[in-house]
Amino acid sequence: MKKILSLLLVGIMIISLAACGGPKGEKLNMVAEAKGMEEGTVYSADIYYEPTETVEVSSSYANRQEIKDKEQNIELEFRLANDTTFGNNKKTHSSKNGYIEFKVGDYDAYAYHFSDTMYKIYVLLDGSAESAKQAQYMDITVAPYDKGSDTTGEQVYEMEYVKNVINSITYNGLVAPGAETEAE
Repeated sequence: MKKILSLLLVGIMIISLAACGGPKGEKLNMVAEAKGMEEGTVYSADIYYEPTETVEVSSSYANRQEIKDKEQNIELEFRLANDTTFGNNKKTHSSKNGYIEFKVGDYDAYAYHFSDTMYKIYVLLDGSAESAKQAQYMDITVAPYDKGSDTTGEQVYEMEYVKNVINSITYNGLVAPGAETEAE
């Protein structure tokens, strides 16, 4: 009887861990052209968000996604890129007031106040953090939906919903030509 109960408890624990282990919500797939590679090769990353009645998602390009929520006063813009901007911006903005370095999951990141309402976050997904080196990164703009409010971009970033979305970033790496991506 004790063995059966023990096995049952272990099974419940495994199921509950599996249920908590992966990203939840809707997935946004982003791709960016891989310069200098075979035509059609792209870098790919996913972002997960919890859909609600007030959340709006839009995309102007395959490498950009926006999540807005007027009710929660949230505006997030994600851009997947591969160039030297990650290192160049880090070098340029590291002396600015409000500059911080931190981790987004396993990825190195830094943030700074771009303006009173905009908070910029750069997440290094792959490559070099040196200013002149190529890197694959996520450029995130965090701002209040209502630009006339007293809310700053940093305050929006501190919201649990926003942190969950940003911490859900998953880098998929290179996707070869002809491979299926959700952005196609």
